[in-house]
Amino acid sequence: SGVLSSVAAGVVLAHLMWPFVVERRAMLEFWHVIETIGTTLVFFIAGLLSGQVIRKHTIYDYLWVLAAYAALMLIRFLMLLCLLPLLNRVGARVSFRDLVIMTWAGLRGMVAVALAIYV
Repeated sequence: SGVLSSVAAGVVLAHLMWPFVVERRAMLEFWHVIETIGTTLVFFIAGLLSGQVIRKHTIYDYLWVLAAYAALMLIRFLMLLCLLPLLNRVGARVSFRDLVIMTWAGLRGMVAVALAIYV
C-alpha cells in the first residue's frame, strides 16, 4: 500500500536522518508552533459551532449534559477499578490516587473536541 509505504519511510527517515537534516531543538520548536496553531483552530471552530446552537437550548439540556458527564466519569472510574489488577501486572504500580487522576483526566484536549465536532 502506498500509505503504509509512506508511513514506514517516514518512520525510518525520522529515526535515521534526524541529526543530518536539522537541529533537534529547532524541529521541536517548529512542531510545537504547528501544534499550537492547530489546537487554536480546532477550538475556534468548536466555539463558532457551539455559539450558533447554544441559543436554542434550555436549562434542562444543560442539566442532561451535566448528568451525562457525571455518568461517564463514574463509568470510567468503575472501568479503571476493574482493570486495576491488570494495570498493576503489566506496568508500574497504580495507586488509588493515580486511578482518581486517570478518571478525571480521561480524554481531554483537541482530540476530544475534534471527535465531538465530527459527531
